[in-house]
Amino acid sequence: MLLRGYYRDGDYQEMYRLDLDCFAKPFQFDLWTMKQAAEASSAIVAIAEEDRRDPSRYRMEGFVILHIEEKRDQRYAYLITIDVAPSARRSGIGSVMLTHAEQQARAAGIRRVALHVAIDNEPAIRFYERQQYERVGLAPGYYHDAGLDALIYRKQL
Repeated sequence: MLLRGYYRDGDYQEMYRLDLDCFAKPFQFDLWTMKQAAEASSAIVAIAEEDRRDPSRYRMEGFVILHIEEKRDQRYAYLITIDVAPSARRSGIGSVMLTHAEQQARAAGIRRVALHVAIDNEPAIRFYERQQYERVGLAPGYYHDAGLDALIYRKQL
């Protein structure tokens, strides 16, 4: 696995395909939304890919998108999504990508990351808690298309 800590023009297409493999329909991004999220001026993107010694076998194994946001004169990072290919899960890729994105946010002067996670997504909840995220609240109806609430998590950097 190679970690690429930046977005290349057009990566959103492969990110979209991977997102379809990672999430059920109500949680998937459409192509346009993925492009907007990945190419936003406030985006921090980290991508995990297979070793490129054989370019014909290139495959994206995961990605993270954070956005730097401002609310009430406070800047923070918001975790838009973290996607890891089903075949690469439990390999540590998610932790590596998230840590890299958090380091990039910290270098930009950010001291806090926030995220939402579906209340029934136990693997993701365990992952975020292992990454030192703290549950700070509940967002009723956050995933309205799925009819689910979300847990709110934060981490101080």
